[in-house]
Parts: sequence; C-alpha cells; structure tokens
Amino acid sequence: MGITDIFTKTLSRKLIAMFLILGLLIIAVVGYLSYTNAEKALEEQALHAMSDYGGQIENIVVSDIQASYNELLAMALDASFSDHTDLADTTDTIKDNLKNSGFEELLLIDVSGKVIASSFSSEIGTDKNNDPLFTEAKASSKI
Repeated sequence: MGITDIFTKTLSRKLIAMFLILGLLIIAVVGYLSYTNAEKALEEQALHAMSDYGGQIENIVVSDIQASYNELLAMALDASFSDHTDLADTTDTIKDNLKNSGFEELLLIDVSGKVIASSFSSEIGTDKNNDPLFTEAKASSKI
C-alpha cells in the first residue's frame, strides 16, 4: 500500500487524507505566524530593556561627573589654595587634596596655558595652550 493507494481507494480514505493534509498545512501556517510574532515581541522587549538600561547608565555617569565637578569646584574655592604663594607648597597642597578626591591628576594652569602647579612634578612648566580642554575652557570664558 503506497501513497497513491490512499487517494485511489475509498471515499473515506480520500477524505481522511485530505483533512490530514489540510490540518498539517494549517498547523504549519499558524506555527510560522506564532513564531514570527513571538520573535518580534522578544526583539521589542529586548530593545526596550536595553534602552532603559542605557538611560540608567547615562544617569549614573552624569551624576558621577557632576559629583566630580562639585568636588573639584570645592577644591578650587578652598582658601588653602589661594593662601599659598610658594609653588612647591601649592603642589604639596594639591597632592594632599588629590589623595581623597578620586582624580588622578590636578593641574593649576595660568591664563597663558602654562602649568604652574601639578600633582605630577613632571607637568610643571609644560605648555597646555594647545590642549583641547584648555582651549575650550578659554573660549567659554571659564578661565
């Protein structure tokens, strides 16, 4: 009994074969549609989760930068810096404040771009006039 026998025998066998083929076809179409809908929903859910996570990371970074800025501003306004006239003493004060600040390096730069005090002695006397951070700060009247 081969496949062709199913379609050539009785009417009941023919109907069973047709309903079986039709049922399998419907199941395949419904399965494919369900799969594509689930795939799209999972992609949207993942994108939404990544977007939320990105927003959280952005908030953390911005708050850390703001905290560092506030700490640096407090150090800049500290009278202990303005009371020093000796560069070596100023450098020592910078190093002491830097230990607990979370910054790696702190520079005191005059308006011409020359480093007059630094937490790294090798930086003292170097010219930062062409440094992008210095030129941006000078252009924005923050100096």
